[in-house]
Amino acid sequence: VFYKNRATPQAEKVEVVPGKGVRARVLSRDVVIGSGPYLSEMGIPLPEIVLSPEEMAVFMAVDGKLEAVFFVEAPLKDTAPEVVRFFKSRKLWPVLLSGDREEVVKEVARRLSIEEFYGGLTPFDKANYIRGLMQKGKGVIMVGDGINDAPALKEAHLGIASHNATDLAVEAAEVALLREEISLLVELFKISKKTVRTVKENLLWAFGYNMVTIPLAITGKLHPIVSAILMVISSLLVVLNSLRIK
Repeated sequence: VFYKNRATPQAEKVEVVPGKGVRARVLSRDVVIGSGPYLSEMGIPLPEIVLSPEEMAVFMAVDGKLEAVFFVEAPLKDTAPEVVRFFKSRKLWPVLLSGDREEVVKEVARRLSIEEFYGGLTPFDKANYIRGLMQKGKGVIMVGDGINDAPALKEAHLGIASHNATDLAVEAAEVALLREEISLLVELFKISKKTVRTVKENLLWAFGYNMVTIPLAITGKLHPIVSAILMVISSLLVVLNSLRIK
């Protein structure tokens, strides 16, 4: 127990085990926080706990003795099912990769109408799964927020760190969402599509313009002043077309 006016003790010999938990020395005592299997590996006896499909349990032991159990429930965002439906309508196949219990992952997948899901994965399991898809020629987008998602975010063609993601996840991703709205993924997709289309339009215009005006300028059929004016107009059209991206 730590009181208001008492300084928080520093943790020493911190050991983080990705996907399992963390271990450290605090006030000369061995403190372990993590999943049930992680503590069981250390020989720490755990009680039988019945969890609902939506719950997760995090255990804390001090000097080899269980001291606390934290029950965690992460509710789905209201817009999450709609976002999944949007991407499925665009022929993008969603897959749920999680380190949580299989029962929890199955329930979340059911609510989101995701047919393919995997639970109990380590960070390296996620990265290996994505690597396997890429080796088959699939384009992969990974969305994550935690330390355990960092390897997969780094491995994917495009990594997206959600709002309030850990620093490691943000560093591993190419895109970071700045608002706590899962619907931003839909906006990002639409803007990306529009950007690619605009780039193609600009390249097509520039190519066509040069194909027509360069031969005319070389043969002297186009006055230099007219060429300069047309070049300015061409550049202005490209800029105005690009400004349509919002």
